[in-house]
Order: sequence, then C-alpha cells, then structure tokens
Amino acid sequence: MKIIVALVIVVALYFTLFHGSQFKASFVFGGAEYSHNRTQRGGDLKNHFYTLGDSDPFGNRQLVQIIELPDGMLPEQYEYYMEPLYKRYKLQPYERDPLTRVGAFEQTGLKFKSYSTKLEIGDETHIAFYLTSIEERRNNNQVLRELARISFD
Repeated sequence: MKIIVALVIVVALYFTLFHGSQFKASFVFGGAEYSHNRTQRGGDLKNHFYTLGDSDPFGNRQLVQIIELPDGMLPEQYEYYMEPLYKRYKLQPYERDPLTRVGAFEQTGLKFKSYSTKLEIGDETHIAFYLTSIEERRNNNQVLRELARISFD
C-alpha cells in the first residue's frame, strides 16, 4: 500500500513540476529573445505570455502568446476554443488553414497587427499568437512561418 501511495505522489509531482515546464523557457523570434513573462489559466487552456525583457505583457508593443492545449483535445475542437481570441485580435483565416490567421486591431490607441498559427512542440499541437504595434518588415508568410517554428531548445 505504501508503494502505491508513493507512486501516486511521484506521478503527481512529475506532472506538477515538469509537465509544461518547456513553456517557461526563452526562445528567439524575429531575431529577438522572448522570455516567459506569465501564465494564466483559462478553463482547460493555459496562456503563456512572452515579452522582450521583463515588461508587462499587456503594456508591451510586441508580444507572443502561446496557448497550451490540453492533452487529448481533438483537432476539430481547436478553432472553437480559439474563437474568443480570434475575435479579440480580429484575426481572419489566411490561406487554406483555418488556424492560420492574420488581422489587425486597436487597443489603448495603438494599432496592432496580429498573427496566429499552429505550433508543434514534440508530438503536441498548440496555438501561437504574435501581436505587434511596431511596423513589421517581414511579410505575412514570413511571420507565420517563423511563428510556427518557435522551439524551446
């Protein structure tokens, strides 16, 4: 009986401490290093916010947001769960993939360009968003391609 209790504790600690910890790492996007700033839970989803330096993600002019989708979520559910963010960032489907989107919106007097696409990390699918109020020198395809290649190596 003690072995079973110990095993349950070890498994719980593993999922608490290590599962999803890859999202705490920094990565390079657009030639700049983005650092994990905060995580917010929204229902079954975890929102990870990344900024340049330690600035407030909601006061930042450039932001990467990665939605950590729960294990077992079916691909046909992705669009439904992302719909509130698609509306908030005024994202419209781009090309043929309904999860690849481009848009523009205004917040606190600043005009933002918004992008989203699938992000494969290992064998898991997540959704990445990039928001910027700085004029983007790359075209939409370049931004989306680079966004889909974010890795936590």
